[in-house]
Amino acid sequence: MSKRLGLICAVLLFCGVSHAAEDFYTALEKTENWLKQRYEPTSVVYRTRQRKLAKIADSETSDAEKIAALKKEFPEAFSPSAEAPAGAAGDKLTVALPNSAKLELVKVEAGTFSMGTRDSENHDNGKGHWVTLTKDFYIGSTEVTQTQYQSVMGNNPSGFKGDDLPVEQVSWSDAMKFCAKLNETGKAPKGWKFTLPTEAQWEYAARGGNKSRDFIYSGSNDLEEVAWYKDNAGSKTHPVAQKRANELGLYDMSGNAWEWCLDLYESGYARDPEFLVDNKGSYRVNRGGSWYCLAKSCRSVVRECDAPSFHDDDVGFRVALVPVR
Repeated sequence: MSKRLGLICAVLLFCGVSHAAEDFYTALEKTENWLKQRYEPTSVVYRTRQRKLAKIADSETSDAEKIAALKKEFPEAFSPSAEAPAGAAGDKLTVALPNSAKLELVKVEAGTFSMGTRDSENHDNGKGHWVTLTKDFYIGSTEVTQTQYQSVMGNNPSGFKGDDLPVEQVSWSDAMKFCAKLNETGKAPKGWKFTLPTEAQWEYAARGGNKSRDFIYSGSNDLEEVAWYKDNAGSKTHPVAQKRANELGLYDMSGNAWEWCLDLYESGYARDPEFLVDNKGSYRVNRGGSWYCLAKSCRSVVRECDAPSFHDDDVGFRVALVPVR
């Protein structure tokens, strides 16, 4: 606990506080412990959220109001995580698919991050803003491969053929049908469902979640280390997981193939970035850049969109596994 917040808590205990104040102390300590578990104490996010915590603790309001403010500002600290899905081993989950294929997913812990650019490079409504994701989720360690897609859907629409290449020539609607098929055939663990990641979930994962080192691309400031793009791809897709993974162990979130997200595209981002309540638009978001793209389009913050029926040989997807609401 920080010295300042520790002093506040000590004063509350020494003075023989009321039950309400004790509840506030408990809430304060719970929030502080959650911050330490979620973020590196030396990170910018940790220091920023610590300042917000101290501001609430120092405010001249009632204990009940302070508790309400803590729960509003730090909902993750008070929201129980969904029960870990059956079959999860640590931060990894492997799902068996038909014909001996497997789908590997990585756990992404809930947290808060600065979404979008801070330098105005992103031409498309990329203004930086803070986003809080309150629920842990899982995301594919790679883009869905042609082997995985074929095993579930019984066909392979890709232009570039290869078992370990990312499936492409898939529309947003095709990607959602793949997720629906996984759910319908009982591949989703109890209490969870397969879907596409929201745009916020995708960017949070691409940036490394609460392990983020704030790279420009997913996993590095050197695109050659982590991505297949216009300068090195040879005008084609490449087998997944050949480049370096990001901080969470996710591959190819920059380059190789664009990845569909769940969101309808909104100018200025979705108003409810986690659950997409009242999400409106005509197009669906895609992220990450591809083998066809220049380096600037492979940054983790770049936003693009297409019609749900659009498909091309540089557009694929990766799945997310999220708690059922």
